Amino acid sequence: MRAMAAMAVVLWATAAEAAPNAASWREAQKLTAEAKALEGRGRTRQALEKYRRADKAMPRIAVKLAMGRLNEGLGDLLAAAAVLREAAEARPVDLGERRAQIEAKKLLDAVEARSASLSIELAAPEGAEVTVTIDEREVEPKEGLPLNPGTHVVAAQAEGYAPWRKTVTLPEGGEKTVHVALVREAPAGEPAEQADKDAPAGSVPRWSAWTMWGLTAASLGVGIGYGVTAIRATRDAQDAHGCADGRCPADAEDDLRAAKLQGNVSTAAFAVAGAAAVTASVLTYFAYRKPPAAEPAADHIEARPILTPGFIGLTGRF
Repeated sequence: MRAMAAMAVVLWATAAEAAPNAASWREAQKLTAEAKALEGRGRTRQALEKYRRADKAMPRIAVKLAMGRLNEGLGDLLAAAAVLREAAEARPVDLGERRAQIEAKKLLDAVEARSASLSIELAAPEGAEVTVTIDEREVEPKEGLPLNPGTHVVAAQAEGYAPWRKTVTLPEGGEKTVHVALVREAPAGEPAEQADKDAPAGSVPRWSAWTMWGLTAASLGVGIGYGVTAIRATRDAQDAHGCADGRCPADAEDDLRAAKLQGNVSTAAFAVAGAAAVTASVLTYFAYRKPPAAEPAADHIEARPILTPGFIGLTGRF
């Protein structure tokens, strides 16, 4: 009697388990048939949703394969790879499932070969919490982030720093690296018109480089002009006073002194031009350079030219 009772319990449990499985199987079959009909009419997204519901009701490798193909056709290679990977790792229950799994593995290899990847190198400001997003989806900055081929928007932000944004286009199977370096926002209360819109915050303002190149050109012009004038004045004085072999009479001294003064002005102008050119080159380098990825955004370069009657140079923090 006890054996019969135990057998009855087992049979009851088996029947109870088989009942929902049979219902799930019928539901999956119905949804799969509807999905195929939608797919035949070109209604890909609606068919994909039906396949998803069928796979949820009763997971099947063939259904996952169908989902992978539809996702690939829609250009969503990441979704295709995810569902095809599930199909490749599933356990086939019959010969048909085994064949579907072989096809899923082949398609998975092709999809992964077409997928793109993006590496994000972040120069994180010390003590700042930086949020990085790709297409408004938060991600962890690292190498080899898988993405679908196409155009993506990478953005980063942190409190106290100017928002950073860049558009990146990835070809099929392509790999790119994006360097993210945040810069501090302008201090509170600073007039907006004083900011250099062409240069990132904390860098050398470009107007200072332009100013120094202007001073270089002006000094060269003065040097050349006074130099030519000094040569002519010396020759005129020597001719007027009958100088010979570099010797001139005493009455030529005033004219020669005036010519020498013009020569000294020319020499000084050339010296100023040389110093201005060096300073302008340094300013231009820092004003137009792109910050390297390894350079923390908290490290800023501040520089400005110094112009005095007896000195020309550059001061700041590097």
